[in-house]
Amino acid sequence: MGRISLAAMMLLASATVTTAQTLDGAWNLKFVSTSSNPICKDFGTMPMTIAGNRATGKLVHSTAGQYELNVPVGSDGSINNAVMAGRVPVTLSGKVADGAGSGSWTSLYCAGTWTAMR
Repeated sequence: MGRISLAAMMLLASATVTTAQTLDGAWNLKFVSTSSNPICKDFGTMPMTIAGNRATGKLVHSTAGQYELNVPVGSDGSINNAVMAGRVPVTLSGKVADGAGSGSWTSLYCAGTWTAMR
């Protein structure tokens, strides 16, 4: 029984590593506002890098200034309530997988959706 459990654990660990490795690399996040507030437009596209279980990147917004992304990514590609630091913090949720992803974002004044592509 101990051997079966150990073999099952090794297989599960291998699947988790493989999933994380397939997410690693360069991505682009495109932010689209669904808010009518004029300061919420033109968030644009941000380059993002996933390495291991972290997503990092920087975005400069014409009105809101610079944002820095340094958030955890689940082994399944999930991004849950991750805060992108900036003058007004932005919270991201969603998922990336198989070279694409999508989710939502919110801040104090704005909200919208994001899509990710390699």
